[in-house]
Formats: sequence, structure tokens, C-alpha cells
Amino acid sequence: MNAFIRFSIASLCLIGPLLSNPTQAQQQRPPAAVEVAEAQIRNIAPTVWVPGTVISRQDSNIAAEITGNLLWVAEVGDAVAKGEPLARLNDRIWQLQLQNDQANVARLKANLEFLARQVSRNESLVKANNTSKSETERLIMERDTTLQQLRAAEVALARTRYDLERTQVVAPFDGVVVARNHQPGEHISTGETLVRLTNTDNLEIRAQAPLSTLRFLSRNAEVAVRNPHATQVSTVRSLVPVGDERSRMLELRIVADNTWVIGEAVQVELPNGEQQASLTVPRDALVLREREVYVYKVGPEDKAERVVVRTGDGYGSRIAITGNLKEGDLVIVRGAERLQEGQTVNILKQHAATDGLASNS
Repeated sequence: MNAFIRFSIASLCLIGPLLSNPTQAQQQRPPAAVEVAEAQIRNIAPTVWVPGTVISRQDSNIAAEITGNLLWVAEVGDAVAKGEPLARLNDRIWQLQLQNDQANVARLKANLEFLARQVSRNESLVKANNTSKSETERLIMERDTTLQQLRAAEVALARTRYDLERTQVVAPFDGVVVARNHQPGEHISTGETLVRLTNTDNLEIRAQAPLSTLRFLSRNAEVAVRNPHATQVSTVRSLVPVGDERSRMLELRIVADNTWVIGEAVQVELPNGEQQASLTVPRDALVLREREVYVYKVGPEDKAERVVVRTGDGYGSRIAITGNLKEGDLVIVRGAERLQEGQTVNILKQHAATDGLASNS
């Protein structure tokens, strides 16, 4: 017991100076690896968040182009590449028609060759006055008529081959089968939907925006998109500058990547007023706590300084703030969550001054 007491006293003697001098304890923490960006004056406009939905740019109901009995159809959830089969119909009748058309073409080719020889022979006889000219003219007419019949037969053969190809329904693009409308054995009519095919990689966001935002929006403008799990910056692919008479809303299409899921509800931040010059920082620099919002800036000797701020309007990846910051200060955008006041930082990367959406003032 005495040995234990002596050990405890010795431990307290060692720890005591650190507890009485927290600055020294912080200095002994290893430098934190961080990424930084500059606080900048930007033209920031008031914004409004509007609802949006993630959709696929390629989402089709694939129908049968001919009538027949369904032999096979892809299963729900199957991933298929462009050109791969989605369904197959019984092609027996088209195989028989193909044989018939091929025989018809062969017969007409043989007749045409025979008539061509007859015309050539009679033309020689006409020159020798050994046959009538009218007989030669009749053979020429038969030859030309057979030639036209052969061309029509070749068209019929090409059509049969095309119909035979259509007994196999193929994917017009890469995608996933999300619905199957018919089962093998059913009789299918032309135009009946067999499957629904959706491209899960080529996504976009459809949003309804107030008409008041139109004068502040343009194609290729960058906007923020968020849901409870993620926030990212995206680009307006297109907008329809026509408002609905009832809702007074217009439609936007926004580029989306595979971070999102088709059918997912999101919110889109759109400008809704004139721009004003404000000091801004990247949204990622904000540290949100229950009672305050603050950022860490890099102070003298590369030490982290906590600065309490108030947030204002935001647009895209940047947000206006007020606090003890000035333009050009470096704020920490990665690695701030575990920092402590006065801790030394090791800057791994400084984000470019062009990061964000709004233009410089």
C-alpha cells in the first residue's frame, strides 16, 4: 500500500504542471493536418431553398415492335448494357417468311438472267432480219418487269429480316430493369410495354422554382443541392423560362452525380435577389454547435484561433459571415472538428481562390 501511495504521488507530481499550464499541454499536441481557404469578399445574393427530385435522364418504357408470343423477358433488377436483349418473342413465323422471301428473290433473279439472255439473242437476230422487232420489244418489257419484281422482292426480304431482328427487344441504353409488365407465354401486341429500363448512372435533378428567381438564374449557374445526409455544388443544365399559370413556378434541370439516388427528395438553393458584397467563407469552414457557430483561422505561428461568427446569405459553397475576420484570412475547411484553441496546424492544401459560386466583387 505504501508503494502504491508513493507511485500515485509521483504521478501527480508529473501531471500537475501540465494541468496548471494548459497552454503547455496544447503545445505538446502534435500539429493537426488541415486544409484551408481564404476568407473573401464576394457578391452574395439572398437565396431561397426549393424542393427537387432526383430523376434519370434515361428512363423508358420499352415496348414490343411486333406481335408475337413472349418467350423470355429480363428479370427486375437485371443490369443490361446497350444492345443486350431485354425480351425475346417467338420468331418461327418470321423464319418461315424469311425462307419464302429468299426463294422468291432467287426465282426472280433466275428469270431475270434468262430474259436478259433472250433479249440479247433477239437483238442479234433483229440485226440479221431473222426475227421481228416486236418480239424483242416484248422480251425487253418482260425483262424490265421482272427487274422491278426482283427489287420489290428484295425489299420484302429486307423487311422480313428487320421484323426478325425485332423479335429480340434490345436495350437502347445501359440501365437496370425496374419493372416487368409481361410474363413469358403471354401474347404481345405491337406497342405493348414489356419492361421499364432506367439508367442509374445518368442522373439529374428536377426542381420547381418561383418565377421571381428567373431573372437571377442562367444556364450553367452553380447552385447548392442538399438533403439531410449530404450537400454539394451542382450546375443548372437547363431551365424552362415559362411559368405554370396555377403554381407560378418554372422548371429547372440540374446536373447530378451518383451521390444521389433516383426518386430521392432534395432541396436546391437558388438566388432570389440582388447581390451584395459580403465577407464569405466556404460552408465547410463552419463548425456548428448547439449555442454558437464558429470557424478556426490560422493565426501567428500557424496556431488555430477560434472565431465566433454569425452567418448571413449563402450561395453554393460559400456563405456570408460577420465576425473577427478580414479578407485574406486563412480559415480551416478540413480538420477543424477536433481542433483545440491554440493548437498548431500543418497546412496540407490551400483551396483555390475561385472555389465557390458567386463572382468576385
